[in-house]
Amino acid sequence: DACRGASQRTWPNMAELSAEEQASRDFTTGVIVAICGNLASSISFQVTKLAHMRNTENQPFTKIPMWWLGLLLMIGGEVGNFFAYGWAPATV
Repeated sequence: DACRGASQRTWPNMAELSAEEQASRDFTTGVIVAICGNLASSISFQVTKLAHMRNTENQPFTKIPMWWLGLLLMIGGEVGNFFAYGWAPATV
């Protein structure tokens, strides 16, 4: 049965990968995490700017939910960039 064979397929264990395969997988993971982190950071600037522009009542920014969203996106993006350094060089 083709479905049964597909469900029994196993993914390679990290110990079974060669050093070159592991380095390639780490680099790819690092690039993906870096792209996602930088995308989150870029979006956070726009969300924060939009929160500032919509603040016509001059209320404190800490009381605006959109400002908090921008801050959380920035923190998440920077944490992602930090973790990306573990998999890929900073030149990525």
